[in-house]
Amino acid sequence: MAELRLTERARRIRELLDPQGIKHAALPRPVILEFTGSPDAGKTTLIDIFDPFFRRLDFQVERPQEGAEVVRHIPRTGPEYNVRTGIYQLGLVLDAMHDRRTDLLILDRGLYDPWCWMEYWVRKGKIDQPTARAYQRFFTDPRWRSAVDICFFTVCDPEEAIRRNSKALPEDVLGETTNPESIRLLVDIAREAHRFWQRRGAPVVLVDTTGVEPRQVAAMLLDRTLAMLEERLGAVS
Repeated sequence: MAELRLTERARRIRELLDPQGIKHAALPRPVILEFTGSPDAGKTTLIDIFDPFFRRLDFQVERPQEGAEVVRHIPRTGPEYNVRTGIYQLGLVLDAMHDRRTDLLILDRGLYDPWCWMEYWVRKGKIDQPTARAYQRFFTDPRWRSAVDICFFTVCDPEEAIRRNSKALPEDVLGETTNPESIRLLVDIAREAHRFWQRRGAPVVLVDTTGVEPRQVAAMLLDRTLAMLEERLGAVS
């Protein structure tokens, strides 16, 4: 029943997005949703639910590849890697700011993501704090960060994340950011980042997936997304 209500709300929104309607005034660019957070917290699973939900209702949805799938030549063992993926993600946002065809852009990591990674590398001793802060300010410059309508910070209990990770990867192939110590650190950083940006009024939402079915989590996030769209469309209708 709850899913039906979400579908009905989304369908009404889609009708208002008709090019002859109020789309240009309310949504002159795509709605941009970012999913970021700690490893194995369910980020990609949630995107896998969001994407077809909106596509089935005839929204024009773009879901670009995650930066990790695009950036192949730089080792994932230092901040240069996350600077490069951040540049890729920034490019997606800048392009979207001038896109009049797409209704919804779903980012599998975006502009808040390099902010977290710079903090991670500071704590690992691989970048000094002033340099990290400079990168953080660049990727979260208000000129483009303001285009991200909602950022969902997905986290889960570190022990649960480690269990999920151990099911997917043998212990002897764990990488820099998929070992238990790093997962615990990244969970803490994601929570800290959410608090930091929430205090500054950014549209960030903390999503703890520990012990919750993905469908339940997705329903809550879809409700939040639709409420944002309804508010924006209602303000100009």
